[in-house]
Amino acid sequence: MRVAALDDSKVTVEVAKQSFADRIPLQRYGDPEEVAKMMLFLASDDSSFCTGGVYMVDGGRSAGGR
Repeated sequence: MRVAALDDSKVTVEVAKQSFADRIPLQRYGDPEEVAKMMLFLASDDSSFCTGGVYMVDGGRSAGGR
């Protein structure tokens, strides 16, 4: 059994996009489709060695964004 969590807190809300996009290293917010792709990966056998983690889908902000 694999267990994972996904943090998609930097995905699309128009006002927030305008206010905080400059704080994200990729300079944009993610699309819901990008989060869905990560979810599909974590649910697939391709992620068989990924377990117990929280996977950030935040354009690099958690890795040292401003």
